[in-house]
Amino acid sequence: MKCLKINDKWLKLILEGKKTLEIRKTHCHVTERIALGNTKTKKVEGYAMVTSSQELSINWLRKLGHKHQANDFLEHYANGKSSLFAWEFGGVTVEPNPYPYSFSTGCWCKASLGVLRCGASCLDCTSEMRRIRGHACRFEELNHSYNEMRQLRSQSSVGVKTSK
Repeated sequence: MKCLKINDKWLKLILEGKKTLEIRKTHCHVTERIALGNTKTKKVEGYAMVTSSQELSINWLRKLGHKHQANDFLEHYANGKSSLFAWEFGGVTVEPNPYPYSFSTGCWCKASLGVLRCGASCLDCTSEMRRIRGHACRFEELNHSYNEMRQLRSQSSVGVKTSK
């Protein structure tokens, strides 16, 4: 799952429902559900859908200040550009047990296994993982199951190892 890294201040506003637009310099091409990562804690703290991505003038963005909470520094962020992109979030949910995301430069990174925990039918628990250790929706258990699954696959595909 893709993870959008967001400053702590802005992420808290998004998760509280006070900020529904994220202002960025580029268009968002992502159409699936994403994880929302906190750049301060380096953890996934929520999820959302980017429902739209529109290029808007700075003047128009000022009028929408109640949706993005960033009017104070729009011109500075735009750095001379006459427009920026507004990414609209929908379906925002809070992750009850924040977990680390993978490190990368830029605004996007990857959220680790287990990001869609649901208790009964985790989308990341494949039938093969269930056979290995039973249903595991918690990140640590799922990651452990995944590592076991990879190990079993490598042993069965390579065959018996001989020592030299």
